[in-house]
Amino acid sequence: MQEIANELETYNTHIAVLQETRWLNERWIDKKDYTLMYGWRALEEEMVTGFILDKDARRSLIGFEPVNGRI
Repeated sequence: MQEIANELETYNTHIAVLQETRWLNERWIDKKDYTLMYGWRALEEEMVTGFILDKDARRSLIGFEPVNGRI
C-alpha cells in the first residue's frame, strides 16, 4: 500500500482505483498519509475494487457505502 501512496504523491494524484484487491474482513484502513477503502466480498475467492485516497481527499469524503465488490 505504501508504494501506491508514494505514486499518488509523485504524480500529485489524490485518489486511485485498485482492481482485484484481496484484503479480508476490514473495509477501511487508515494510515497517516492515506486511506484504503474497498467493498465487501461474498466469497473467499472473490476479488473486489478498492480506492486509495490521500489525506486531502479523505478530508473531503462524506461517506463510503459499498454496494457490492465491484461498485
